[in-house]
This record gives sequence, C-alpha cells and structure tokens, in this order.
Amino acid sequence: AGSVSKSGGDDDGDGESSYGGGGDSRTFDVASVRALLQFNGRLSGGTMATGLLLDHADARAQAVRREAFALGGAPLHVAGGLRPIDAEPTHAELEQTMGVWAAPFWMSSISSRVVRRSHELFRQAAATDPAAVGYGADFGYREMAFARDETVANAMARETPSTEQRERLIARGRLPAPGQGPSAETRARSFFRTFVLAQGSNGEYAFVTTSGGDPGYEETSKIVAEAALQLASRRHELPLLRRRCGHGGVLTPAYALGMPFI
Repeated sequence: AGSVSKSGGDDDGDGESSYGGGGDSRTFDVASVRALLQFNGRLSGGTMATGLLLDHADARAQAVRREAFALGGAPLHVAGGLRPIDAEPTHAELEQTMGVWAAPFWMSSISSRVVRRSHELFRQAAATDPAAVGYGADFGYREMAFARDETVANAMARETPSTEQRERLIARGRLPAPGQGPSAETRARSFFRTFVLAQGSNGEYAFVTTSGGDPGYEETSKIVAEAALQLASRRHELPLLRRRCGHGGVLTPAYALGMPFI
C-alpha cells in the first residue's frame, strides 16, 4: 500500500499487464487510482433489504452517505470542493484513461469510502511511524462499472427504481426477499473482473487485473474465511502489530491485514 510500481506492459503475451511488470520495482506516491468492475451475478434478498434500509434512513444518515470523505482521506493540498475523481459518478462516460465506456457502479458509494478510509489510516500512521507508507498527499480514487459500449453504458446508468417500486417487486416475487438468493447453478455461472489503473505523482503507472467467480457470495465467503484464518493462525504477520502507532477502531483489510492477506 502507498506506492506504485511501473507496469512494463503485456509481458507474457496474454493481453494483460501485471503489477510490477518488467521487473521494475521503483515506488512513488500514488496520484490517482481508477477502477472498473465487470461482473455477472445476482443479489440476495438480504442485500436488497439492506439497500432499502439505507434508502429509508433519516436525513442525517443520507447526508453522511453523500459525503465523499465521511471516513477521511481528503486531499491535503486541494481546496474548493470535490475534484472530478472524488465525485460520485452519475452518468455514463468514456473513461479516457483506459479508453473504454463506463457507468455508475452501485457499490462505489461504499467501496470508495473504504479505500479512502485506508488512505486516511495509512496517512495517520505515517505521521508517527516512518515505516507506515501512505498512498500520497493528494491521492484520489474513482470506481465505475465496465461497459461493452456506449449503448450499454447508458442503459446501466439509468436511475435505480425507487424504494416503493423495489418493495412492490419484492412483494410480487419479482425480486428476492430476505432469506432468498441466487441458486448454486446461478452462482456457478457468475463472475467478476476488475481493471485498476494507478497513476503515480510522476506520471508513471501500474495496471492490474483481478478476476474470480461469483463476487457476492462464493468469493466473498472465501475472503472472509481467509481473513479469519490469518487472524487465528498467522497473527504475528499482521502489519498492524509491527507499527509503533496504536490505531484501533474501525479498520480496513488493507491497513489491518496488509500484504500477508493478499
């Protein structure tokens, strides 16, 4: 965390660049990270219910949800409101950096705050512990959904149905209710893929792709189990225990578990 290694391009001929490609291990501050998510899967009734509860929350909670830096991570040297990379995407757009179409991603309002929370924790730690490397003073993060073309991107960008509409669809059995979810066969056909482009403060970059099976349940359960195993049997490897600063409270996997978790 906190640095970028330059990617050397498609080193193995498979059409993908890899982290630290070409053997270049130089590091530098991260200026921005742009993530695109491609996925195929179904939501469970529990996830649907969580979304409805959030949408029914009071005005104070809604204000916190709209705050990009509610969990910290605001740039240090930028004034005058949100930068384009900090603002929540609201429409389809051509992702200029990667040259593909993208649409708003419904999980971005959550995961972007988690990334910024990691940035804030690393930044606080770096103030008292030189071994704790931050992401970069003016780090920015943006997350969108990958779209095949402009038409698909515009379709994906359509406004989410209202809470009343979703509640009616659940009552009619058109959407899953709590306790219901995708079948084993559906999960077996599901997949995800992420495309992440990080740009350093010096203009260099790293491009990373990650892929797996069903993102909502199969892969998530594996990740949670791996975290539990690390806490139970490899606790001594946790980077948090080696830091001289004592940060407790709400932590993130990147900060508390670090590279041993990866």
